[in-house]
Amino acid sequence: TLGPAEAGLLTTMAVVFVAVAVLAAWFPFVIAWPIAVLAAWMGVAWGVRGWRLWRQAPPAPASAETPKSSPVPAQTLEPQASSERKG
Repeated sequence: TLGPAEAGLLTTMAVVFVAVAVLAAWFPFVIAWPIAVLAAWMGVAWGVRGWRLWRQAPPAPASAETPKSSPVPAQTLEPQASSERKG
């Protein structure tokens, strides 16, 4: 829960968000263009980073195939002997 210490910040953020909403309602391009530029910038930056990482990845060996069975033998479950027997 929020206490009295957060009241000022909460009120400030409420006023800012209402102002942004009113601005977006009257002038949608004022909000849309910066969001579009930011989204394009992030998309290009992430795309370049992904491409660079993809180019740096070592090639997979030709003989590396997915094994059909696990190389680790399966463990068998054996019943445990109980020291307490009902009889």
